[in-house]
Amino acid sequence: MEGFAPDFPALAAYLTVAKALPRAIKEKIARNFYPQGEEPVDFLEVHPLKADLDRIALAPEFPRIEEFLDTNERERVVALGGLHILATERHEARRIDNQLRGRAGRQGDPGSSRFYLSLEDDLMRIFGSDRISGLMLKLGMEEGVPIEHGMVTKSIERAQKQVEAQNFAVRKHLLEYDDVMNKQRTAVYDMRRMILEGKNTREYILNLAKEVLDWYLESYTSGEDPDKWNYEGLYLALKETYGLEVPVEELKKIGRAEMEETFSARIQARYEEKERQVGPELMLFHERMIMLQIVDTQWKDHLYALDHLKEGIGLRGYGQRDPLVEYKKESFAMFQALMDRIDE
Repeated sequence: MEGFAPDFPALAAYLTVAKALPRAIKEKIARNFYPQGEEPVDFLEVHPLKADLDRIALAPEFPRIEEFLDTNERERVVALGGLHILATERHEARRIDNQLRGRAGRQGDPGSSRFYLSLEDDLMRIFGSDRISGLMLKLGMEEGVPIEHGMVTKSIERAQKQVEAQNFAVRKHLLEYDDVMNKQRTAVYDMRRMILEGKNTREYILNLAKEVLDWYLESYTSGEDPDKWNYEGLYLALKETYGLEVPVEELKKIGRAEMEETFSARIQARYEEKERQVGPELMLFHERMIMLQIVDTQWKDHLYALDHLKEGIGLRGYGQRDPLVEYKKESFAMFQALMDRIDE
């Protein structure tokens, strides 16, 4: 396709302006750029080719910038006073109102804005509408008569400030509740990361098995009198958790210290035997998958329980107790129970 090679300053200026145009316009421009004897190139690929401008041919139907930027229309808008914003309500946040005003005077362009309010608007009804209505009645003003006064504007701004302060307090209070959950989330995610990375998994499982064994012994063999120990419960716990079947008669013949030493050795021996059977790598893989499944399941149940607790914790205020303090106490107890369930 024949064409002419444009001078670089004009092309660069055109590309610089067109770079901010929508994608559809860019594609239309790109279809008019052809390297000599090649397929059309992308618009964004044309811009940096400063050294190869002699290869760029401009199609005869190359669009002018006037097709996309109507300067005459802008002049007509400016002559009419620019953009005028009409709003029918004041927002609770002054920031939103200021953004609307900013649309009318962007980058120094002329513009104006006007807000029309009603005494029945939510913001006016909560703050000051009764006082203004009473003032209107005293002055003998009829319904529907517009009011323009600095006192009204200041009253509205004060109401907006009060609403903003209330909303800020609500967000801050919610953040304090979320901070409790965030600390628990960090602890659980650290555990998940350790499992995923597979660091010291073997040592972690063996230590965990010993901790659970100590907890069983403390629960079922508490007290100085062996006759009051719960041998049946200890037998079932060892069987279900570790696969160790120790008859009750044998349990009655040994003391607690001997139980701890004997069962710890048998648990480790059973673990090492299983590791030899399946191999260390496969053993590690299954350990990680099982641990992740347990952690994820228990964590999801814990989150549901926390949501349920948060829904009703506000009622503690009727008992002259701080709901946030009560939430921290109960959520911590629930988190400890969660970690115990994961360990088991």
